[in-house]
Amino acid sequence: MDDTQEVELATQESGQQLAMATEAAGNAPEQDGADSSGITALPSGSRDEEDQIIPEALPDDEYNPLITEILRVLPANPLGTGVACLISDAGGGKYYGADKVRIGPFQRQDPAIQSADRMEQEKKRVLRGLLITSNDNEEDEAGRREQLRSHLEAMGVMEPAARLCYDGTYRSMTRMDFTGMLLLDGFFLYSRFVSGSIDDIIVDRDIMFLLENQIPFFVLDKIHQLLTGPFDECSSHFVLDKVAERVQRVLQHNKYIATTNVHVQSPGEDRPCHLLHLLYMYFTPAAILGSDILIDIQVNSAPVPEIRRWRRATEYYAAGVGLVKRELHDDGARSILDVDLIKDQLHIPRLIINSNTFRMLRNMVALEHKSLHQTCRSSHVTDYCLFLSQIAGTEEDVELLVSKGIIIHLLHSNHDVAQGLAGLYDDHDYDLNLSYLSSKNDALDKLVKSTWRRSKAWLRLNPLKALLGVLVAPVVSVATVLQLAFAGLSYRRGH
Repeated sequence: MDDTQEVELATQESGQQLAMATEAAGNAPEQDGADSSGITALPSGSRDEEDQIIPEALPDDEYNPLITEILRVLPANPLGTGVACLISDAGGGKYYGADKVRIGPFQRQDPAIQSADRMEQEKKRVLRGLLITSNDNEEDEAGRREQLRSHLEAMGVMEPAARLCYDGTYRSMTRMDFTGMLLLDGFFLYSRFVSGSIDDIIVDRDIMFLLENQIPFFVLDKIHQLLTGPFDECSSHFVLDKVAERVQRVLQHNKYIATTNVHVQSPGEDRPCHLLHLLYMYFTPAAILGSDILIDIQVNSAPVPEIRRWRRATEYYAAGVGLVKRELHDDGARSILDVDLIKDQLHIPRLIINSNTFRMLRNMVALEHKSLHQTCRSSHVTDYCLFLSQIAGTEEDVELLVSKGIIIHLLHSNHDVAQGLAGLYDDHDYDLNLSYLSSKNDALDKLVKSTWRRSKAWLRLNPLKALLGVLVAPVVSVATVLQLAFAGLSYRRGH
């Protein structure tokens, strides 16, 4: 029997025992809502093929079919106060799907395909390897089997809380399906971040950048406890520090954040909900660190404010606004979001664009709009993406920013870059008054509307035309004087 078959056999045996325990709990008297294995007992009633509870039969009447149908529909997951951010459907498309590693229920494959998937087999090999390491006895097959069963039971206890972290009920996934997913995906992530140091940009991209491809962070904490012993505050910090170290290294390698003065901070949040949420914390602009700037959505009868927009980079430049590359380590700039305006110079952190840049930014925008709880919701990544999409949404603008060193890209052409930037965020009704860059937009508008500044900028940008104008002006003046003189002489002769 090979390693993979052994893990699968142990999983099936544990699933049978969990099912028997659940059935017994349903028939036994309730004891504080839990059975002897510590797994919360489920409500009474029969189950359908998808392991969902069917309400007990009611007295026959004409309303029974409709009542039963309604009661079988599970309610939507509310974003309660205990869930800081949901793991949500990002909307579909090439920027949101995993290419290599599927984590969590959103990206789950059909079981027939999943069983033959190479990465799914790799997850099982990783799990078995951790069992050997933690058990420290390769010959003790019974011990490994018992340990695997114990881990499955621990994940089973966490299954209800983990389900609440997803924006979906996943009726097609039985309790054992969900428990097995937490076990395999959780141990795989743990091996990548805590117990190993393997670098693979494709894997990192799938498990860090994608909103749909996440599991709750507390699952990693629990796995660390299972492998190392009783959980305490030091253990909790250890897991977070290990994961943050890897995330920070990926961001610094791609020049998205500075190599110094970087700290994981997020207004109103102590711990990340999942890996993308942790990555998102690194992009809090320096201007709002430690503040309580949040999106405040209110419904009232006040007049709708005028929709403001950023102008194109070429338009700012034509109006005399300088476009300057801002280094991340200068003047407190800690990430690509730290755009600043100093006098008439717009300082923009250099953005290195590769095939993953748009994927990362789009998923963080989706996180802000679909996942974060109202009490900790902010919009700074959306603000930045709106800024980029409007000042650099054409090939001409990208060409200008490339010439200034503000954009460096590894794509096929400037056109591809412009297309990607223009698509980052296209909500034309977005209110810039809520943006952390709102004051910069106001100041830039005043600069652009200055006639004197635009004239100076025109002379600076068109020196040959200005020189020609200087040379031609005296000639035109002399010609005008001569024309007036001859007109006067002609008038006198006529009289």
